Amino acid sequence: MDRMSHMDQIFLNKITQIVDNHIDDEEFGVKELCRELGVSRSKLHRKLNLLTGKSTSQIIRFGFNC
Repeated sequence: MDRMSHMDQIFLNKITQIVDNHIDDEEFGVKELCRELGVSRSKLHRKLNLLTGKSTSQIIRFGFNC
């Protein structure tokens, strides 16, 4: 996707904020992120893969710049 929509950017910013809020929580993972976002694992994985080319667990572990 060459050009990200405003809503996509808001979505990625929300993920960043949630992950940052749980940076010290070793138990925080995909399941918890999905719960906070209110989306299924499969939907989150598809959306992140489409927007970033990265998996959900990569984003949680390394951020968007991995």
